[in-house]
Amino acid sequence: MPDVLSVILRALSFVLLFQTAGVAIFVAIFGHRLASSQILVRRLGQAAAIAGVVLVGAHFALEAARMAGDMSGMWDPELQGMAWNSPARAALICRMLGLLLIALGLQGVSVGSTIVAVVGAVLSIGAFALTGHTSVNPHRGALAALLDRGELPPPARPLLKAGLYWPGVAGLLQTLEPVSSLVRCRLFNSR
Repeated sequence: MPDVLSVILRALSFVLLFQTAGVAIFVAIFGHRLASSQILVRRLGQAAAIAGVVLVGAHFALEAARMAGDMSGMWDPELQGMAWNSPARAALICRMLGLLLIALGLQGVSVGSTIVAVVGAVLSIGAFALTGHTSVNPHRGALAALLDRGELPPPARPLLKAGLYWPGVAGLLQTLEPVSSLVRCRLFNSR
């Protein structure tokens, strides 16, 4: 049971993490062109960031239960200590801090707020370099750029490549102030 719940929470947390990072980057690039929907887009990003913090924390809390093989492990201080002292702790801290920075940065509409949100996006996505094979390799920095080539956990690979991100961008592009169809087409097809 803890394994199934952990997979579900992890997948949902990745969806929210990538969606939130995408909103932060989208606002940084296209924020000046958003019409009346800028506040709505920022609120969506904030809500996703807060929900992401909850799901990332809940997933980490299940690590001890997974070690025990049942839900009672969640309340075992020794198993929680083992989970806390694992390499997953650094990734947890980076993801949560990144999501909180995104939520904080999306509160305001200033350039400084947008920079805070983008730093949070980089931090939360960069947390993937802290676990897996990249975490023990001396060339971690170079390997971090290759995350989408197999270092991401399996549920995250399709999400990062195209599964949820680009359809979201297509929808967000519709919120821009009147921009010619040709410009939208060029922006979307440049990938």
